[in-house]
Amino acid sequence: MHSKFIDTIKPRISDINFGGHVGHTELINLLHEIRTRYFHKYSLSEADIDGNILVMRSLNVSYKSEIFWNNDLE
Repeated sequence: MHSKFIDTIKPRISDINFGGHVGHTELINLLHEIRTRYFHKYSLSEADIDGNILVMRSLNVSYKSEIFWNNDLE
């Protein structure tokens, strides 16, 4: 299944670390939020996608710039 999905999210102040930007763990939480929105939009469940269970084995993140509080992320 291939579908184009675009959504936006803003980091919460609790996502900001002492360096003034989003920390790695918090970024993963934001990605999980967007992933959950995708499943919800298409009435999918990680536990049942056409009879299959979706398991995330790995996650690779390439940082292009810092993310700051109240930035719009797409």
